[in-house]
Amino acid sequence: MQKKQYQVNVPSQKSIEGEFIEVLLNDCYGVEQFSQLLKTIIDIGANVGLFPIAATNRFPPTVIHIVSVWIGMI
Repeated sequence: MQKKQYQVNVPSQKSIEGEFIEVLLNDCYGVEQFSQLLKTIIDIGANVGLFPIAATNRFPPTVIHIVSVWIGMI
């Protein structure tokens, strides 16, 4: 099985409205470049979860695991 690597762009700090536009509308993470054959996505540091929302829209049958740690959890 051949693995592919993709470059993921990280948005700069903005308000949640700005992040929504960057992630979901402007595809700042480059979700559109990923293969439709993805079966599993792991989002480490999910924060408010905009990337999983974008990934769910692009890859409906894909299982997405979300991990986000808050300081209060440690």
